[in-house]
Amino acid sequence: FSGSIGRARVLRFCLAGAAIASLCIALSSSVGAIIAARLLSGVFAASVPVAQSAVTDVVSGNATAFALSRVSAAAQLGVVVGPAA
Repeated sequence: FSGSIGRARVLRFCLAGAAIASLCIALSSSVGAIIAARLLSGVFAASVPVAQSAVTDVVSGNATAFALSRVSAAAQLGVVVGPAA
């Protein structure tokens, strides 16, 4: 899907959706609203696989594995550091 409409466009859409979902979670006043916003956040969680496919398009040869490991490390670092920020 991202190959047909552009990976950059899909990444922007996913990141904007994740930001909106996070804002909805922060402003929720009930458990049901938190669950709905969290489900919305899950829908927009496709940014990491799209970023990985973009890396494989840009990087070639032996550097691909290293570049993919950096994308994965950045995603996991976001999970750890994000709540603390």
